[in-house]
Amino acid sequence: MAENRTPRFKRTRLQGAPNSLLFGEPAYSDKTRTLYIGRADESVLAIAGAEADGSTRLISVAYAAAASLSALRLVNLGPDGLRYADPAADSTVLGLTLHALAPGETPQLVLRGPVSDSSWAWLPQQFLFLGDAGVLTATSPQSGRLIVVGQALSATEIFLSPQPAIQL
Repeated sequence: MAENRTPRFKRTRLQGAPNSLLFGEPAYSDKTRTLYIGRADESVLAIAGAEADGSTRLISVAYAAAASLSALRLVNLGPDGLRYADPAADSTVLGLTLHALAPGETPQLVLRGPVSDSSWAWLPQQFLFLGDAGVLTATSPQSGRLIVVGQALSATEIFLSPQPAIQL
């Protein structure tokens, strides 16, 4: 009789991935990407790719959008699925949506790494923060929680690297 084994997961920390995700040994690796399968509790939660350039992209998530989500917004996991990150309620950010999502759709998120968009007009080296409704902003809050989420590399490119919240 074949033994039914659940893969053992060790705490492998992928840069940019939430601390709540446990990742096992690499499931696949080549010269440009290493894929990891992650889980929270007993279910598979995510597949993440650690890129050769040091970025981390969440390729697939078992959680779907709880509501419609716009592209290029910072998100977190809520009880019903993905939702906009909220500086008043969250102490961290899961990632940045690459595309708009309808309720129930599963996303592609950037957890950490470079992201570009031709509509942006950042000042190079400018720090970026979590704003209301998951919006990226260069305006730091004066009270509440400050969550640095990255830095502008150019007018149209940022390096996403969410940090833990600082209570002001």
